[in-house]
Amino acid sequence: MTNVILRCTNLYKSFSLDKKGPSALHVLKGIDLDVQEGEVVSIVGASGSGKSTLLHILGGLDRPSRGEVFWGETNILTLTDETLAKRRGTNVGFVFQFHHLLPEFTSI
Repeated sequence: MTNVILRCTNLYKSFSLDKKGPSALHVLKGIDLDVQEGEVVSIVGASGSGKSTLLHILGGLDRPSRGEVFWGETNILTLTDETLAKRRGTNVGFVFQFHHLLPEFTSI
């Protein structure tokens, strides 16, 4: 039997918008996901569909509007920012898609 190493339940994320239009942009709407130990998962979708937002929340870089995120048995939304940063630094790896975040690299 495998262990669930990452779980999100009923995940929502909305962003406030300008007063002239709709009051909020609802990006994630009730996402449930379990990732088992040893499993490889891909998140695919059209541009603007919420892939990066979901990954930022699952990686502890952002917080959802509502829902829960678990790393193993720990609900990361209950951790202090300091504890979350320490756990993220030792347990999570990120590969950013924006080359300008790494000024020491060139594409030449």
